[in-house]
Amino acid sequence: ASLVYGCDNYPLLLKNGYSNGTVYVLTVPDVYGDILKYPSEVLTEIRRSIMSGMGMYMESRADISLFMYDNSIFTLEATGEHSCSALMHIRGRNIELTELGSDRHAEKLCEMNGETIFRIYLEPMMYRSFKIR
Repeated sequence: ASLVYGCDNYPLLLKNGYSNGTVYVLTVPDVYGDILKYPSEVLTEIRRSIMSGMGMYMESRADISLFMYDNSIFTLEATGEHSCSALMHIRGRNIELTELGSDRHAEKLCEMNGETIFRIYLEPMMYRSFKIR
């Protein structure tokens, strides 16, 4: 991902193989809050790259936070002032997301390219937690 400002082009995320792993370099603006101004497409590409080994990533605007736990549970938090939604891309097929504390399932949009995509709706200042099954 890169940022274009006038005639200048600034790399936002660099990726390179190193030994038996991968090194990522994320360029952070001088004013950290400016990350919230990045377009959702740029944020999605950053998330997809950095989370590639985690089996899932989130496609959303900047004011939604993702908290992952090691027991197939994750929590989304909306910190904005308006209702919103996030798309969760989870590696695998025949997957369900069950909301903790209820029997409700997240809306499954499709299965493609080896992943299942869900839409999750959030109200302002709201947490929702899900179990991957």
